[in-house]
Amino acid sequence: MSDPGNIYHYNTEDGFPTLSHTAVFAVFFGLFTVAHIIQAGWKKQWWLYATLVIFGLMEVIGWAARCTDSRTGYIIQTSLLVIAPCFLTAFIYYDLANVLRLYGPYSIMPSKTTGIVYITLDVLCILIQAAGGGLAASASSSNQSNGADAADRVNLGSNVVLAGIALQLVVVLAYSCFLGEFVVRYYTNRPVKRERPPAAVIRLSSREQLKLKLRLVMLCIITTLVIWRSAFRVAELNAGWEGDLMRNQDAFDTCDGMPMLLCLAVSSLLHIGWLNPDPSMMRNRNHASYSSEGKHELV
Repeated sequence: MSDPGNIYHYNTEDGFPTLSHTAVFAVFFGLFTVAHIIQAGWKKQWWLYATLVIFGLMEVIGWAARCTDSRTGYIIQTSLLVIAPCFLTAFIYYDLANVLRLYGPYSIMPSKTTGIVYITLDVLCILIQAAGGGLAASASSSNQSNGADAADRVNLGSNVVLAGIALQLVVVLAYSCFLGEFVVRYYTNRPVKRERPPAAVIRLSSREQLKLKLRLVMLCIITTLVIWRSAFRVAELNAGWEGDLMRNQDAFDTCDGMPMLLCLAVSSLLHIGWLNPDPSMMRNRNHASYSSEGKHELV
């Protein structure tokens, strides 16, 4: 791989990502990341710094690295853009646990269990994808005096990343089922029939109902976009490091960059800090009354 144009293998004129594409993505990822940083601090949602903000920063650095023609930039963008969505999925997993805690027993999986199970699986996805992405990127961008050995390491790294993204896809699909279960049970007023902690929110005005709807819409949109991106990356890696999808810049921009940018934009415009229920609607810790069916009082 002495020819620097062979780093990406893209079907562009020089083999590298088009600068105008990468620069636009880097700028918009940066703008929405700054919006998240400001809003998370303003609304005191500190957990967003460990999820959405890290996701945004990794996307910014990854796309900025794609603006360069260096091998170092190639390694950075390959590694970061592979694992960055794991911090996005950590956000939707944790927020579903918050929704279950706030609005009551409308899922067969308790809120604490939801958070623990999905975050644990997400960390596993991060570790697998980071290991595979680093191995594949370093091997594919190295000066290959022993090409066969480098090719084996590229294939091994690609397979490890594929396993991590496939696991992520399965986990997100399972998550979407629990998210859908909550939506159906909540809006048909069919709480889970067993002893569960009371809902934190006990009174829902029309404004609070709108907040919940927007929150669920935001989670549904992000979940759909993550599934779209994960399915693309599974197909891309399954075709191999030298496959047509891996060489297609437009496919990567459309099926990885665009859905991830939309996720950051949607989660910024429908920010959790603005959609949390008003404290006046929350249960007092000493408040003893609670319907055994978990129904909310509409006001």
